[in-house]
Amino acid sequence: MQNALIKTTPQSLQKLSKALAITEKLLEDDNPLGLPELIPYRKGNKWGFCNRKKEIVIECKYDWVKLFDGDFAIVSNNKGTQEGLPIMITRSGVEVSVFFERFWIRSEDYREGNFFFESISYFWSGLQLVRKDDRKYGFIDRYGNIRVPIIYDDADDYFHKGITFAKKAGKWGLINSNGEELSDFIYDYGSFIFKLPEYHSFSLELIGVKKEGKYGFIDKKGNEVIPFIYDEGNPFSEGLASVRKEGKYGFIDKKGNEVIPFIYDYADWFSEGIASVKKEGKYGFIDKKGNEVISFIYDDVKYEGAFNEGLAIVEKNNRYGFIDNAGNEVIPMIYDLCGSFSEGLAAAKKNNKWGFIDKKGNQVISFIYDDLHGFYDYEKFNSFSEGLVTVKRNNTTFYIDKQGTAYYEE
Repeated sequence: MQNALIKTTPQSLQKLSKALAITEKLLEDDNPLGLPELIPYRKGNKWGFCNRKKEIVIECKYDWVKLFDGDFAIVSNNKGTQEGLPIMITRSGVEVSVFFERFWIRSEDYREGNFFFESISYFWSGLQLVRKDDRKYGFIDRYGNIRVPIIYDDADDYFHKGITFAKKAGKWGLINSNGEELSDFIYDYGSFIFKLPEYHSFSLELIGVKKEGKYGFIDKKGNEVIPFIYDEGNPFSEGLASVRKEGKYGFIDKKGNEVIPFIYDYADWFSEGIASVKKEGKYGFIDKKGNEVISFIYDDVKYEGAFNEGLAIVEKNNRYGFIDNAGNEVIPMIYDLCGSFSEGLAAAKKNNKWGFIDKKGNQVISFIYDDLHGFYDYEKFNSFSEGLVTVKRNNTTFYIDKQGTAYYEE
């Protein structure tokens, strides 16, 4: 093309591709721990933000802060008070929004009636559940605009693929993130509780709900697809759902056909092609045809039995370790408790202290921490996200990175 500003040839494209690859590698090398640009930093009892060199960028003047979500972070100077006014700041530290004169933000342990701002959740899917003085719930966006009317008696705080449950007049129904009601409000209960990264693969083609004491499945328009005949129902994962009937668990497909018989005392969902099930007091694993692939020799399988990064946490004789999907003991069962792997590391507890190990069981971060989830962020529970995790030591919560560097000073 004679009039092109830049003439391209296969050789020039190859050179450009190599240059871009080198640039990407340099960027990776500049941030090998995968840290965010701004890191929550604690100085004494106040919080601010530092950069990756631990240089303070936003003054430590807040009672608590959250990680930046896009261009904004939630902060507050009224920790633990119901009348606190959480606000948002920009990456330059400018305070840009006070949401409402008074409102509540749903904490992760809301079913116990606690509404402490230390447990404030993120803007899941860009929206935040809020409650006004009249005890009605709705959702706002990052700029404080009402996106879902504040008219509901209750609501789940997480939109999964644009859909969640809300409650009015004593019954639950489906709504979307535009505030549209997708189903009738006729259900005893419906809930998306799945916030951890490994749960994001759950299908929303069918949604489990409870009506008149029994569980069934509806589609996103509220149409009944699988009848309400089960005593318990779990989400569909990898094409199957575990359900309970007459005291036993089995698996059904999306047409409601029984695929794996109801012979188990308990059954979790499928992850990486296998699911943990319980029989005669012991846990093992089966494939999608119901074949036993890992023997029933474990006392417990943690975190719903889900394999994460190729490993699952199992327990024998009150000690925890990890197995692979062939049943090989990869990390010995020597720990008091373990968390799932995330970004190559897993939390482990030994002698009543927490540290972190790699996939070979090597200690990477020393066992010196009293706790690991001071803020109860679901996606960071016992695991790393963006190269960071919250830890607690000497009754003080702060962040560390994957080298154990503490973003805290007295």
